[in-house]
Amino acid sequence: MRFALAPCLLLLLSFTAHGAQVADGVDVPELEIFDDVMTNFMEAHDIPDGQLAITRQGKLVFARSYTHNSAKPTSIHSQYRIASVSKPLTSTLLHRAQQDGLLSLDDKISKHLDLTTLPGQTADPRLANVTVRQLLQHLGGFGSPGEYGFDPGAHDAAIAFATEEGLPVLKTDIQKYMNGRSLIHEPGTTFAYSNYGFMLAGMVIESVTGLPYGAYADEILNEIGIYDARQSRSQEHRLYPEEARYYSSGVKSTVLDNSGEIVALQYGGLNSENNGSYGGWTISAPEIVRWLSNLDNPLAPGSILNPSSRDEMWDLPENHVPPYNPGDEYYASGWSVREYGYNAKNTYHTGSLPGTMTWAVRLWTGVSYMLSFNKRNETGQGNWYSEIDAALGVALDQIFNWPTHDLFPIVLRDQPEDAGARYNGSWFDVTHDGEGFAISVINPNTAVIYWFTYDRQGNQKWYFGIAQLEGHRMIVDTLLETRGGRFGPGFDPTEVETTEVGSLVINFYDGVRAKADYLLNGHSGYQELSRLSVPFSSDEPEASGDDWRNGLWYDLTHDGEGYVVEVLPGGQIVIYWFTYDKDGDPAWMIGTINGESLQDGAAITMQLTEGGNFGVGFDPDNVIATNNGTAVIQLRCDGPSSSEYSGGNSRFSEVTLNLQRLATFIEPPCTE
Repeated sequence: MRFALAPCLLLLLSFTAHGAQVADGVDVPELEIFDDVMTNFMEAHDIPDGQLAITRQGKLVFARSYTHNSAKPTSIHSQYRIASVSKPLTSTLLHRAQQDGLLSLDDKISKHLDLTTLPGQTADPRLANVTVRQLLQHLGGFGSPGEYGFDPGAHDAAIAFATEEGLPVLKTDIQKYMNGRSLIHEPGTTFAYSNYGFMLAGMVIESVTGLPYGAYADEILNEIGIYDARQSRSQEHRLYPEEARYYSSGVKSTVLDNSGEIVALQYGGLNSENNGSYGGWTISAPEIVRWLSNLDNPLAPGSILNPSSRDEMWDLPENHVPPYNPGDEYYASGWSVREYGYNAKNTYHTGSLPGTMTWAVRLWTGVSYMLSFNKRNETGQGNWYSEIDAALGVALDQIFNWPTHDLFPIVLRDQPEDAGARYNGSWFDVTHDGEGFAISVINPNTAVIYWFTYDRQGNQKWYFGIAQLEGHRMIVDTLLETRGGRFGPGFDPTEVETTEVGSLVINFYDGVRAKADYLLNGHSGYQELSRLSVPFSSDEPEASGDDWRNGLWYDLTHDGEGYVVEVLPGGQIVIYWFTYDKDGDPAWMIGTINGESLQDGAAITMQLTEGGNFGVGFDPDNVIATNNGTAVIQLRCDGPSSSEYSGGNSRFSEVTLNLQRLATFIEPPCTE
């Protein structure tokens, strides 16, 4: 699959590096030539950080990170944005979904996607006939004449104007906007590289699985020991702790709000959160080659794809005109492919974003490798992919005795512990201070999860669902939104309207870190969560449930609203009240108190918030909290419990609730 040797190959191989060096990874003397290739390449092009991982016959034989004048050197565990290397991953997921009987890749997208346009627009009649397979082969007919790789996700301002929703746009905004545009080719006839087509492919995954795209990907990747795959985040202060920093000279008006602020192109000039299925994964090189090498032996236990699914993924595209000349490159379903006869195929994909250059390669010889750099060629001169490909090709030809060790056990993260009652409590994204999740495990297999957040206009919203505990995940198959309950003594449970709005999956990495993937009204997103407190130690897994006050409290006559109580270390108590205002709109209040038992009743000032913009545009500085009355709460283990609320604004009247605790499988002792 190698490109022709680049003119500067000899310079690249003979360059003596003075600044670039190995930053992390096991020394492998037999393969030290790859250290030379990486350090020389990075020195020649002033690239701050890089990673290289290599497998042979399914074993990780090489995993190193490199640095050159970097502000934050990376490790072999560091995640990099992988850009369009996300496309073959999405293709793998869709072929797995087909293998499991969830769809046929020959289904028309109209079977799985909403093709509604913006008001006043009409869909191209050919759009409904585009197939899922054509999305993966860039044969959907999307794009604009003369614009290679047309990506509506890079036209945020135009979409925000057309939808009248403002920035940031959601994937559902992009889809409605594009549903009203004409196709430029008859579907299935002409290759036109399309990020948008792969965005739709991700939405098809969500439609057929009922899960957020990222949650389904985690489910499959977890099968082969990949637990640290993340989806990209746009802003620098929201990068993951072990993520590389990115270097680009480009600037642009932010697409994450309506301020018009000029930002670095790699940090807010693009909405990475919308890129998931076509360019939005952030993963380490060792994890990528774990996936690549898993495809080598589809008959082995634990293979993601069976032989039929894998070979179908790399077949010639439907618009191919025979004959095929061995060695020629073609674009299959999400992969570039060269076949050399007898099903010997090299499969690969490049990735490029501002501050990102990646290359995932799987050779028919049983060798796979992943290159990740945090800078791309912005000079307009030369082809860095050709250079590094040629250099690696020469290096590979010089390896005659491959090591037999396997570094995967020491490089990949261990499987997280199963979810359980030790994860009760409040979880939030530190960059989204002002919203979060409240979790209450009510039996060994079930939890109730409340999500208190906002809509796109900054108004309060809350959602809830019953989660099933499966391994280290809590899965809410049906996320619900309610409205209609009238605040106060006139509350009527029969007026509460419940609407299914999506799904939610929380993956727990450990006792203090988790990830929430959500699918909400057709738009998927994710948050990286931290725990509000750590009320337990690793050797006391149930310590978080040892206070009888923790959990859900509600009034039987007010079914549809209630309190979540969390007792923190040191005696502080946090109270969440999920309710409605007098007009039936969802509302939630938060109160805290220190050192009170609540057994004799305690007055707690409740706060009402507003201003948080839903999704990637959330800014904690815009959240305004105001005092909104007092709740005198009395909680008793064996006696009557109550809440007397008064002093709120005009949306909230006085009300008394007779409380009882929702049953729990934990039986903490009464200590009244």
